[in-house]
Amino acid sequence: MGLVVLVRVQVLVGFGVYGVFWGTWGALVPEIQRRAGVDDGELGVAVLMIGFGALGSMRPAGAAVDRFGRSAVAVIVLLMAVAAPRPGRDWRRAPVTNRPLLALGALCALAYLVENAWQSWSAVILRSVFHTGSGAAAAGPVVFAASAAVGRLAGHGLTARLPQRHLLALGAAVAAVGTLAAALAPGVRSMLVGLVVAGLGTSVCAPTVLSLAGERARPEGRSSAVAVVASLGYGGCLLGPAVVGLTASAAGLRAALCGVAAVAAALALAALLPGPLTADAEG
Repeated sequence: MGLVVLVRVQVLVGFGVYGVFWGTWGALVPEIQRRAGVDDGELGVAVLMIGFGALGSMRPAGAAVDRFGRSAVAVIVLLMAVAAPRPGRDWRRAPVTNRPLLALGALCALAYLVENAWQSWSAVILRSVFHTGSGAAAAGPVVFAASAAVGRLAGHGLTARLPQRHLLALGAAVAAVGTLAAALAPGVRSMLVGLVVAGLGTSVCAPTVLSLAGERARPEGRSSAVAVVASLGYGGCLLGPAVVGLTASAAGLRAALCGVAAVAAALALAALLPGPLTADAEG
């Protein structure tokens, strides 16, 4: 029992450290934009560059964990810092061409798009639309991240009460409402309230999709299946901020974020349709 508690604490601390990093990045985005002298479209393209290294590491990392267990994680972190995966090596224990995995990956991409759009742009809209100072603008990603953390803790309890597809639909619907409210908010306080709602909703979406991928995979290929879905989903994490930036250049930041609300609504509808959420993740 003590070992189980220790492992859980290690996982929570690890994610907490990552959250500190990501929250700090989100708060610094407006200042980076100002110093670089770039518009919203150029900033969106720049943000697209962040995840290329992570995208290349997800598949081999999942396969290595399947083969070597948790001890592979530390080695993977070191190796991925200095080298890409070896060409020609067969990591395909969970084929990318598997249709349920592709579908789950698409749903995961929608979830990450909504989540990362607010993480990357909430401080920018506070600064550029509401003309807050740097300190107040930093409240955007902080509030969003905090509400997402609370939502993930609460969502863990909801998994025992709701079917996962219903939990995904509920979370995405809440995210759509919160995103629309924040995008159209008349003032800073109402926007922050919208961010809280959006954070609570998005918090359960990607974890639910990843959990489905793991549950529906064979035990020997579980980590690989989750890595495939996460890799495909990460495309939404990469493209989301860039798409918001490019749309904002053409139609304004509020309109771009209303589009993000539409993506969340589409995810809610997709969760209720039969298909990837009821199919096997490996076939």
